Amino acid sequence: MAAGGDFPQFDYYVELLRRRLAEREQAEQQVGGSGEIVRLEVGGGSPFQEFTTEELLAEQQPDEWLIPGVLLRHEPGVICGPSKCLKSSIAVDLGGALATGGKFLGEFAAKRAFRVGFVSGTCKRRALTDLAHRWGESRDEKPQLVWSLTGDDLTEAKSLLHLRKWIAQHQLEVVLIDPQQLSSLPKRAQATQLQTLVRCCLQSGATPIVCCETRKQIRPRAMDVADMASAACDGFARQWLLLNRRQTYQPGSGEHRLWLTIGGDAGQDGLWGVDVRVGDFERRAWTTTVRDTCSLRDEAAAHEVESLHERLESKVRLAFTNLAGGKITKTKVRDQCGMNGVKFAAAWDRLVAAGKIKLAPGSTGASLYPQYQWIESAEPNNEPVRSEASVAATKDNNAVQSDRGSKETTAVPTDRTTEKANVPRPDREVEKSQPVRSDRTAEKTNAARPDRAAEKSKPVRSTQPRQENKCGPVPSPEPQRGGAKAAQG
Repeated sequence: MAAGGDFPQFDYYVELLRRRLAEREQAEQQVGGSGEIVRLEVGGGSPFQEFTTEELLAEQQPDEWLIPGVLLRHEPGVICGPSKCLKSSIAVDLGGALATGGKFLGEFAAKRAFRVGFVSGTCKRRALTDLAHRWGESRDEKPQLVWSLTGDDLTEAKSLLHLRKWIAQHQLEVVLIDPQQLSSLPKRAQATQLQTLVRCCLQSGATPIVCCETRKQIRPRAMDVADMASAACDGFARQWLLLNRRQTYQPGSGEHRLWLTIGGDAGQDGLWGVDVRVGDFERRAWTTTVRDTCSLRDEAAAHEVESLHERLESKVRLAFTNLAGGKITKTKVRDQCGMNGVKFAAAWDRLVAAGKIKLAPGSTGASLYPQYQWIESAEPNNEPVRSEASVAATKDNNAVQSDRGSKETTAVPTDRTTEKANVPRPDREVEKSQPVRSDRTAEKTNAARPDRAAEKSKPVRSTQPRQENKCGPVPSPEPQRGGAKAAQG
């Protein structure tokens, strides 16, 4: 209202209201009436919408699911996660399942087949083509998607106009957006442009699902809603699929182990493990397996133990590297690692059993401080594979050659050997019984020596003169006979 109570352009808004009501009555007569409450703001364009509780509940529409318990229609959704955790691949799988009415990740069935479009940049054409080809081979059918690739800014007026026409032309119900060209923008600018794309899709009657990257890397674990705070989609996401790794990807394995967290304003909530096998560069594949959290408890514990073993092995290997060039003993390695005795002993025994730690050349385990060396990898066996017959023939040939060589060695002695054999040699038994003695030893032996038995029988007398007792000579004791009475007599 104006200050004087006059309503500017009152007649215009009255006429506009009459037209809207007339159009609504005509539509209800044709369809039979939907009972929907029509609200028209004529209060000067206020940014607020006012409702009573009855009006709010009356306008609430029943939930219409794309995938029951996972995604709703007409609610902006996101596929969010750190870099390189298969967001685009999961988006293609989701689009293919919605377009064919199949199962998302082979587990979550779509309500029906929808008309689905996929928007991305031209730089991802090769990757998206490969993803669509692998998905089609795994399902024995092609994903019925409508693709739109562009290298321009998606939020420009020209691009938005084309996006509206494209949605209307194909009557799309779901639009998947993978805006690769927006990932390098600051968070605020990226959030503004993503909101513009989402608003454009909603106004055109399509449900937008945007691939969005978190601004920080997250260690392998299950994500929650708080992790979306670092992403540009935090302001408009009403339902989400959060992806992160369960385990670090091992290059060359072709297997990705992920966490999938599902949530939204409609109450959908869940956590699953997803195993994705993509094959190698020669034979690409797309195979997904969804696992519940109960089956992953033992896997998480085993992975934690394996990670601990890998960290301890890295410390021991680094200790061997730092001690290279000197004597490497077990004590020096433990001091270099900085572990306690229990952890080090377990890690040492495990590495010795695996053949990664061995005794150094020239060192034995019986020595007081044996030395060790680190073995990076086992030497490959380059011997050709032979049949059992060839192996047996080789053994017989080696046996014949060894017998022939032994005969030649014994039958044909050399000249020097013959000379040594002809020289007479004294009996070795006599030589052993008669030790070699020097001349002085011989002289002492030839001298007359008293009998040792006689020497032992004679008492040893002192060379000093015997001292007499002042009281007289000490009588020698005589044996007493007759007991105590004889002694008294």
